[in-house]
Amino acid sequence: MHDYSVADRARVATYALLCVPAVGMALVLAWLLNRAGVRAPWFIESPSLAFLYGSILRVYDTWLWKWNVGPLRFSGVPRVDGLWYGYLRSSFDASVLTPAVLRVDQTWSSLCVYLETERSRSYSVAAHVRARLRQESVVEYIYHNDPFTIRGGDLASHRGTACHWAKLENLEGEYYSGRPRMNQGEMFMRRAPAGTKAVSDLKRDLLAGLLPDVAVPELGAET
Repeated sequence: MHDYSVADRARVATYALLCVPAVGMALVLAWLLNRAGVRAPWFIESPSLAFLYGSILRVYDTWLWKWNVGPLRFSGVPRVDGLWYGYLRSSFDASVLTPAVLRVDQTWSSLCVYLETERSRSYSVAAHVRARLRQESVVEYIYHNDPFTIRGGDLASHRGTACHWAKLENLEGEYYSGRPRMNQGEMFMRRAPAGTKAVSDLKRDLLAGLLPDVAVPELGAET
């Protein structure tokens, strides 16, 4: 997981707002201890506010930011996490569709895009997240690719850039690989069935043809 940027001006203010419940909880804790006639030692009393703030930030970063009350969300950061399966189409040979599985792990402050095919795996090293249209989120990222077998030539470690956008159950995107590959391509994917958690299981089912079909446009067709 790594940090990511996001088009949300309220993100910085959130750090300050989370101080409010931390201070409130610290005051309540001090009042309860005072009522009970207990005086906390200095090594508990002094760092208590920092501990409470850190705990609240951790809970918000991991879970609370995803929650919503009706139409109101606890955060303006778009959610892009999920597990997807489908195909890649490369300019190296556009007639071949490469089965692939993509997983996006996301917290409020960290993110990682992981993609795996039969021949290699990729992971993001930097990313930016933004909302483009209603119910559509975009992830733009730099990735590093490692082949399972080092052969050189068309199958060598490389860096590249990618962008994918997800809406409801479908995901599409584009990628550009750097030296030595120097290819570009497209991705067409569908959200994994509910309850699927492991990339290995999803990849096995995809290769075995056990998953619902993924719509892939014909070459030259507008997507």
